[in-house]
Amino acid sequence: MLSTHRVSAIFADARSLHADALRLLAAGDVRNAAEIAWCATKRAADALILARTGIEPEIFSDTVRGLSRLATEDDAVLPLHKRYHIRLAHLHGACFHLGACGPLDDTERCIRQTADYISIAARLAGYPDVPCHTEQQTPMVTTTDRVPAIFADARGLHADALQLLEAGDIRDAAEKAWCATKRATDALILARTDEAPQFSSDTSRGLLMLAKADSTVDPLIGRYYSRQGHLHGECFYHGICEPVAEVERRIRQTADYINDAERLAGYSNSA
Repeated sequence: MLSTHRVSAIFADARSLHADALRLLAAGDVRNAAEIAWCATKRAADALILARTGIEPEIFSDTVRGLSRLATEDDAVLPLHKRYHIRLAHLHGACFHLGACGPLDDTERCIRQTADYISIAARLAGYPDVPCHTEQQTPMVTTTDRVPAIFADARGLHADALQLLEAGDIRDAAEKAWCATKRATDALILARTDEAPQFSSDTSRGLLMLAKADSTVDPLIGRYYSRQGHLHGECFYHGICEPVAEVERRIRQTADYINDAERLAGYSNSA
């Protein structure tokens, strides 16, 4: 039953994100509109994967693998698989990250037609009439329930990172450690503000706001951005994992980051 409510909630999030994208587009902010539309696409794909498999993707690579697996098993998913990667490359990569948003007509069309992507994903998931998000559509899940769960996710991701590191896969270990860092930061922000970040820019802004309001959070800032830059950016994306000792240190010491975030959140005894 919880999975059913969760799928509906994720599809509602996707529709809400797309509405935000359209507002940004109407205001002339095509670059941020592209990123929000991409986030809506990913959320819809996550909901479809959860509906079909009972497992919600935790990180970006889980969504890619999950959607590819569904497309292999069901030809009806193949068109979504193609459109997902078009949005990943054009909206998220070229437009948002590189600022290459031309031709504008194609970008705007891609943003607007994300509504169709969400609708098709909802139909394939068996949830064709997903309305916009309302509090009544999901069971009550309190902040005190969610914060320990997100910290537990962070620890699980870090455990995966250590296993990959021991197996000699430093590049994927770096990405898992970065994801663990982000999840721990998300949990801290949720604990302090009652608002869970939706995507990376929210996490970064949220952490900076916490540090501005509370100097005890400030030591996390450098550690967060060093992992984002070195583990996620240089090592995982660009394959530059040198010096190896420094990368390994950051991966291993992510456990300390999670511990410190838990302490600052008031959840130092979380599992």
